[in-house]
Amino acid sequence: MLSHLIKEHNQRQQKVREENDKRRHKAKDSLQSVSHELIDQTNSDVIKVFQNQQMIENEAKHLHAQVEKFNKQTTQWIQTFQQLNQCVKELGDVENWANHINNDIKYIVNNIEKHQKTTP
Repeated sequence: MLSHLIKEHNQRQQKVREENDKRRHKAKDSLQSVSHELIDQTNSDVIKVFQNQQMIENEAKHLHAQVEKFNKQTTQWIQTFQQLNQCVKELGDVENWANHINNDIKYIVNNIEKHQKTTP
């Protein structure tokens, strides 16, 4: 009878060990699955951040190139405007010079006419 109790006890302990081993393996597999999922999710987020960073850097480079192009165009427009302004000033000077010449010619013509009228 005692040997039968010991045998039953040993069988129960064996079953408990086997169940514990199964549970341990199941827990280990679950933990591995969870850790792989967490790693995959973290890697996915890191990849997204890296891709966003690259996209931002590319956009910044593109924006910088556009700003440089805009600066060059603005400089060209300023130079063109300054040249136009200088030409308008020169036209004003020419117009002023032409008015002085015209006035001088009128003065000379008037003096010649006066002189012709006064001389017989």
